[in-house]
Amino acid sequence: MAIASLPQPPKKWVAVLRKAIDVQWQDESNSPNVGEPLAAGRFLFNQGLIEIQTYRGAKLLLEGPADIELVSDMVVRCQLGRLRVDVPPPAHGFLVDSPLVNVVDRGTSFAMHVSGHQLTEVHVITGMVELHSQTHSSQLRELREGESISVVPQGRFQDIPSETSTFPTESQTDARTRAANDQLFNAWKQQRDLVSKDPSCLLYFDFDDPVVQDTVLSNISYGSSKGKEGTIIGCEWSEGRWPGKRALEFKSISDRVRFSVPGRHRSLTCLASVRLDSLDNAFNALLMSGDAVVGEIQWQFSFTESDGGGRMRTARRFRDGWGFTEDYVSEPIFRRERFGTWLQVAIVHDMESGQFRQYLDGKLIATGNSVSNELDDALFLHTGDLELGNWTPKQGQSVKPIRHFCGGIDEFAMFERALTSEEIQEYYRLAWRP
Repeated sequence: MAIASLPQPPKKWVAVLRKAIDVQWQDESNSPNVGEPLAAGRFLFNQGLIEIQTYRGAKLLLEGPADIELVSDMVVRCQLGRLRVDVPPPAHGFLVDSPLVNVVDRGTSFAMHVSGHQLTEVHVITGMVELHSQTHSSQLRELREGESISVVPQGRFQDIPSETSTFPTESQTDARTRAANDQLFNAWKQQRDLVSKDPSCLLYFDFDDPVVQDTVLSNISYGSSKGKEGTIIGCEWSEGRWPGKRALEFKSISDRVRFSVPGRHRSLTCLASVRLDSLDNAFNALLMSGDAVVGEIQWQFSFTESDGGGRMRTARRFRDGWGFTEDYVSEPIFRRERFGTWLQVAIVHDMESGQFRQYLDGKLIATGNSVSNELDDALFLHTGDLELGNWTPKQGQSVKPIRHFCGGIDEFAMFERALTSEEIQEYYRLAWRP
């Protein structure tokens, strides 16, 4: 099995990414997700707006292009960007280091426009700051509410008109966040309509029935499983990825969705939008079959303390009896700092080529080859009776039947074909076309 290499998780968190609007990160492969803790380190993006809150409570609104380094929960280093800082009492003394001037909070809100070593502007919105020149060790100045200065490479302070109204406010950021979420939600609805009509779509739960039913999960696929709904057991309805988008919450050991997709298949692709809140069990079921027959599929997250993160596991029974199950396992990529954030996961079983693939947020994370044996009729996938978020084993199957999922699910689709890596990336970007 080939597994994509991934960076080791950082160990010390100093802030959290609260918002990200139309952001184009310079390194998309290692870009943070909204809601994810941030370790000390450098973050660069070409465009967009982010909001960071340090663990001391200081809030930073930063417009790109930007280059910022989180040094600690009380110090940031800004090389480039338009920055607004709001400092509550627990973070008094907060420091912004820039190439030309250091700005020390003294109970305030202030804004900065940093252009590398060429020019820095500082505008005080409320309160007071101390300015320390980077080029003249003895040069110190206090700047009060409504006052603004520019600093040039020679280190000279020059008074300028206040332009605080040109920097983003929290209310403006909230409005832009709502608009961006609405745009994503509408793009998802357009993609949903295309997915439901795809002839290869076996089953599609969009979790967005206009009439919420406590125990029925509507299947909107036009494919072979049309009319086969899911039965909700124990789960509660909640909000999904965006305001107005619904999801199901899985918390209890009894929570699950049961449904049936009869048939044997040469290839399958399954995609799901999930929010992991915790990985409480050694195995945490996402999609499971209780049929215990040749070709049955399993899709789970596993967790052990020694791993430091959860692994994606996919399996297929290739022969009758215990011990005849292919088990494909990713690296421990579901780190604790990602708990509580929405992820898209996908698996592809391509029996035509004898390969499987796993994806996280549109990126390939693991590949492998199916077991070959003398039983040609074993090279298929059996669906049948299935469960989302749990597992009900048949009598005598497992000594560890408690594998309930803890978190949220707001989309699940199953295709009777092997989607390409490009299609899965486009699906994640809400740009998929069949």
